Amino acid sequence: MSSKTSKLLNYFKSGGNVICPIQDQSMMKGVRGICFHSDGQNSYDKFWIRQSSSWINPKATPYPDLLQSQFKQFCTVTEQVPKLSSAVIWPSMNNINTEEGKTIQQFRLLLDFDDETSKEPTDTYLPIQTASTTTSTFNFQDYATQLKTETLGQTVIHSEVVNSTFDILEGPMVHNGLVVIADQQIKGRGRGNNAWISPLGCAMTSFQLQFNLHSKQGQKASLLQHLVSLAVVTSIDTVPLKLKWPNDIYYSKIKMGGVVILSSVLRDVIIFNVGLGFNLDNAQPTLSLNQLLENENERKMSRESFFARLFNTIEKYLDLLETDQGLVHLLDLYHQHWMHQDQVVSVIEDDSSNNKVQGVVKCIDDFGYIVVQLEDGSKVSVQPGTNSFDMMQGLILPKSMRQ
Repeated sequence: MSSKTSKLLNYFKSGGNVICPIQDQSMMKGVRGICFHSDGQNSYDKFWIRQSSSWINPKATPYPDLLQSQFKQFCTVTEQVPKLSSAVIWPSMNNINTEEGKTIQQFRLLLDFDDETSKEPTDTYLPIQTASTTTSTFNFQDYATQLKTETLGQTVIHSEVVNSTFDILEGPMVHNGLVVIADQQIKGRGRGNNAWISPLGCAMTSFQLQFNLHSKQGQKASLLQHLVSLAVVTSIDTVPLKLKWPNDIYYSKIKMGGVVILSSVLRDVIIFNVGLGFNLDNAQPTLSLNQLLENENERKMSRESFFARLFNTIEKYLDLLETDQGLVHLLDLYHQHWMHQDQVVSVIEDDSSNNKVQGVVKCIDDFGYIVVQLEDGSKVSVQPGTNSFDMMQGLILPKSMRQ
């Protein structure tokens, strides 16, 4: 297996939702597939399919011709991995503290803010120029006219192609409200260190938030992933999106996006790097927001509008969290949009036990855990088990959590 095939296969094994359906469900029930082309020729040797939970090569199946004929209807030749590009910062680098010269060494990237540099970006080096000195595929003027925040999104770094937007944020450079936006990611990071290939049409961003540990925001930091997901759903009020606990966004049974959060503590400040991917305008292979808007005879949404509305909503929710009744209001809003009310689930007694009891999902608690009412009427707060992708499977009851 080639390295490219291996990476792509691992991506889909990790729960990637870019899956090509087959044409005739009656003939191939339970089969979902991906395709990969290494040489651009009409050879389907590199096509792989998923049947139930196993990944197999179509040539190893009893019906290779049938499978390949189905895939031809939906799959296209995989393009070459795009080349990394430099970045721009808006409105300027004045808010970025570069202690020595114009460079900052992050964990994975050396960020170079010298407008005069002519060096090419690499896996370990990213040149960043001010937006006024170069062109960008992101319309900052359109974005700025819709942005109403005090902090979040007031400084933006944009690049057409990056390995991961997280790479730009992770390191000594800390800047509350800094946003990174990319047209494409080659090695986007998801939950559990899963790798993601993010195509054009997806709205991809990472941003940094900082809370004092003693503030209400800091004390309820475990709710941040829920609030960001909620902000996505409520900032798009013309399409009935739903929340899958704890941090995924769905339309009906189709996953539209998700949130991942990395955190660290510096003295009395907790720093969050928040990553979001959302299918804004990529029609293949599933469904995009703009397709849904068109179906409702609504105007398509630009990336600039999507991000401005999202950041406006997130900052509003964070401000609300600081008020006396803010948490109650936000939890109520979350429950209005989630998918799990009265869902029947199995709860494992603890990590070392296989004992399972059934219960009914009632809500999330003040820390974002699922509250389940068991058969005996008692209520317990549960957390995800080791299952990587369906967080509602294998729920574990931590010790001393019975209510």
